[in-house]
Amino acid sequence: MYQIAIITALVAGMAAAVSMMKKRLPKRLFGQMIWLMFAVYIAGNLYFTLLSRVPGSGTQLDLQPFQTYAKLFEWREAGFENATGFAAAFLKDTSPFVGVFLNVLLYCPLGYLLHILFPKLKPRYIVLIGCLCSVATEATQYFFKMGWCETDDVIHNTLGTAAGIWLWKRQLKSSTRGGHTDD
Repeated sequence: MYQIAIITALVAGMAAAVSMMKKRLPKRLFGQMIWLMFAVYIAGNLYFTLLSRVPGSGTQLDLQPFQTYAKLFEWREAGFENATGFAAAFLKDTSPFVGVFLNVLLYCPLGYLLHILFPKLKPRYIVLIGCLCSVATEATQYFFKMGWCETDDVIHNTLGTAAGIWLWKRQLKSSTRGGHTDD
């Protein structure tokens, strides 16, 4: 459960930092900071999903949607046994319940930051990008035998991308409701 709290705090911290930077930084510097945040996010995502995994350590393919929810009642650890380093320590003893939320939270910054970086891009295309990134990650894990390849991960990652878009839109709406616009 502590993993959810840590990742939620990081996502909330990102949103608070973006809000503060949008108000205080010139538009160009704000854009550069968002690109930097995006690069850090991509590096973190790649670390947790691919770089911390041992290639050839085994794989399981589960293409039946919503199997994670059946596992919620089995009270066993989620499939992170092939992770190494910090990721292994962070994900140790993770239940399927926590795994669901971590998969959603993992892609929340993607939707959030892409919507800021490309404001004219329709939200459905950002969600599609999130879905395709998740499919690419799952396919890579499968082909290099680096853990579970699950349809549910794609569903939860895509949901996380949509949640990130919603978070940015809500944050933008509340900042304009306060009597000032940031553009």
